[in-house]
Amino acid sequence: MRLRPVLLTSLTTIGGLLPLMFETSFQAQFLIPMAITLVFGLGVNTVLVLLIVPALLGVQADLSWRRRARVAEPAAAAAVRAAE
Repeated sequence: MRLRPVLLTSLTTIGGLLPLMFETSFQAQFLIPMAITLVFGLGVNTVLVLLIVPALLGVQADLSWRRRARVAEPAAAAAVRAAE
């Protein structure tokens, strides 16, 4: 897993947008909603990429392993019967 590059990219982008989020000038009022959306979107996406996606990949691998084991059992039983 590439933890450090993902975290550094997200944190530097969020850090760059934080001053814009707290800006009070009239011109910044149009960009503040975009900055808020980007900051929270990156935060949620980082959590999903680092925690949820690997967990779901592990579940998927476990399910495919069980499916392969279930398919292999009848073939193994037939081979044992043929050998007898």
